[in-house]
Amino acid sequence: MESFSCCSIGDDRHPHRPCHEHADCVNSSPPPSQHDNRRKMMRQRGTIKKVITMSAFLLTMQILIFGCRASSDHDEAINSQQQRRLQGTQLWLPDTSGLLRCTNDQKKEPWMPTHKTISACCQRHFSWDEVTCNQNSGEWFSESMNPFAGAPKQQYYPDSSAGICRPNSPEKPEWMNILVSSYRQCCEEHIPWDVENCVKNEPVAENVSAPKQLYYPDSSAGFCKPNSPEKP
Repeated sequence: MESFSCCSIGDDRHPHRPCHEHADCVNSSPPPSQHDNRRKMMRQRGTIKKVITMSAFLLTMQILIFGCRASSDHDEAINSQQQRRLQGTQLWLPDTSGLLRCTNDQKKEPWMPTHKTISACCQRHFSWDEVTCNQNSGEWFSESMNPFAGAPKQQYYPDSSAGICRPNSPEKPEWMNILVSSYRQCCEEHIPWDVENCVKNEPVAENVSAPKQLYYPDSSAGFCKPNSPEKP
């Protein structure tokens, strides 16, 4: 509480007048105690803690929002890439964004040459690194969907027990991972002990049915891939 002290308290007319009513009274408050200072410091610390907590909360929310946006952008990019690869009916041209690939979903300029296949586009415009271009452009998937590619080519696998090569078909053993595009090459490389007899048993073209394109599921990629020697 505040206390008042007076320089003089004598008053003949009002001998019982309270001291604080005198004009020459001076307001003299005692200095803050150590307990008051401690309470003030605790209030300041509490305020600082609240500010830090709120800042941390806002920072966490910003990180979560940024992460959600980045994930959404990534998903959209993947969906766009998969959709682009599914458009196998379009002609291919070099990517003008600076990436080492060919695309079939960008605007074609009048001066741009087009190609029916990815491999032809990569060979023409990225001859110094065709392999990377083919991979970046999704060659393995697009070629299987490409209407310009025609029917799948006949391949052969060796049957060492019979001493001949056989056309690729669903009857091929699952463990057999050898496929050769030429019957003679199959005989020479995989039936070397009886090449002559193997070549004589080459099936007549009209007796060999056109191979059907088979596919296997790739759960990690989320779609099916055409059968090939690279199949797991």
